[in-house]
Amino acid sequence: MTGMNYSEIRKAYKERDGKSFPAKPYSDLVLGPNYRHSAENHLYDMRQLNIAHVIMLEKQGLIPADLASSIMAAILDIPYESFEGREYSGRSEDLYFEIEKEIISRVGPKGGFVHLARSRNDLGAAMQRMLFRRKLLEAMESLVELSSVVLAAAEEYRDTLTIAHTHSQQAQPTTLGHYLMAVFYLLQRDFSRMQHAYSAIDLSPMGAAAITTSGFHVDRKMVAELTGFSRVLENAYDSIAGADFILEYASSIGTSAEDIGRFTADLIMWSTQEFGIIRLDDSVIQISSIMPQKRNPVALEHTRALLSQVYGKAITLSVMLHNTPYGDINDSEDDAATVASEMAGTYCGVLRLLSFLIATMSVDTSVLEKRLKGSFSVITELADTLVRNEGLSFREAHSVASALVSGCLDRKIMLDSVDYDMVRACYERVTGSSMKSSEADISRSLSARNFVNVRTAEGGPAPEPMEAMLEDGKRLLSGMEEAVSGIKERIGRAAEECEREAARMAGRD
Repeated sequence: MTGMNYSEIRKAYKERDGKSFPAKPYSDLVLGPNYRHSAENHLYDMRQLNIAHVIMLEKQGLIPADLASSIMAAILDIPYESFEGREYSGRSEDLYFEIEKEIISRVGPKGGFVHLARSRNDLGAAMQRMLFRRKLLEAMESLVELSSVVLAAAEEYRDTLTIAHTHSQQAQPTTLGHYLMAVFYLLQRDFSRMQHAYSAIDLSPMGAAAITTSGFHVDRKMVAELTGFSRVLENAYDSIAGADFILEYASSIGTSAEDIGRFTADLIMWSTQEFGIIRLDDSVIQISSIMPQKRNPVALEHTRALLSQVYGKAITLSVMLHNTPYGDINDSEDDAATVASEMAGTYCGVLRLLSFLIATMSVDTSVLEKRLKGSFSVITELADTLVRNEGLSFREAHSVASALVSGCLDRKIMLDSVDYDMVRACYERVTGSSMKSSEADISRSLSARNFVNVRTAEGGPAPEPMEAMLEDGKRLLSGMEEAVSGIKERIGRAAEECEREAARMAGRD
């Protein structure tokens, strides 16, 4: 359009992209994708909301029973599957108007009473909350599955000695089961955050209409119950303008993705030849096109990358809502719903994959045992033993143990070569006094198994606290499963009640 003046450019754009609604760029970028998203995600929620609304209108005496019956029959007769996969035509503004036209075409002009005392605003807000609660529930189910696998692995490896790291350096002996129980508790807190987010989503905006309710005596509680919401959003303005539930949804899933990403980073490190702790199943590794020895843990790499993608979408949702006005705006509606659906879908897929990876991996215990024999990670227990037996303060005992390690490293001596005489000589050199601890005392203090067994405080890796944590984990897991099943049952009961009442009203019971 170089060389054209503004008037000529204006005419050229209208000729190319349309003179009437919808303009092609708007249809291609916004209306078409939103229509497909609605047909895929909102179609049957809209059906249930229409049914619940008509039931309420009839029971409140706002429409006569015969008209309610005709409208209900039309709602039930619409071939909803025909909308799935349908491309946006532009003949209606959106999916809602297409469904409304279907009802009116079956009932006649009075079919328009289906929209009495409501707006696309409260209908759209309700459909969005129904989508978000469904997606969050799927995320919670996936998290329960991963938690159950991690808990089972923690029990399997409760006695498998390994080295805990701090600042990426060898720290102290623990068990692989102790580490995995830590991961389990992290996942359980993620689940609790999702439960809290769910409670913020599970509120019905229906009856708020555009933003101030309507002049008709509607029963908002009835519609909420018929659509499986726990209760009504108290304020009509907030019902339409509120978007904080989107941030809670994004935060709960995004936080979990970040938490699980840290766990995944450890698994990737443990699968390297340098660590050699875990070996992934052959079904999830890939080879090199040139290097015959390669066994690439790509499934874990994809897991890490996709979890980062989920976290990125959580940030995207937050940025989309930042500094937007507190009212009815598209920023928090269709565009946000698309991002939210995608992040939940990716999250669930990743957790299913990770569950498989953990369930099918193998652990090389011989590598862990060999590494422990040469490691000074037990040395804290030597210091503790000197405190108990010699009456030293911990800082004095720490100095003795530190001097022993420094001397051994200077002479390239590892732990399995340290004997009683070496410890005694170091003790006497640092303290200037004789050591009372026996050879058996010192030998025990340098044992990784003993190190773990004496860590009997609550939360420690010793058998007693591990047994308590495993039992606690089973209790928590059962509670997580019950929470998910309870939500599903409540939503299911509401849907069944809707269908029964719809069939009765349409004369099809």
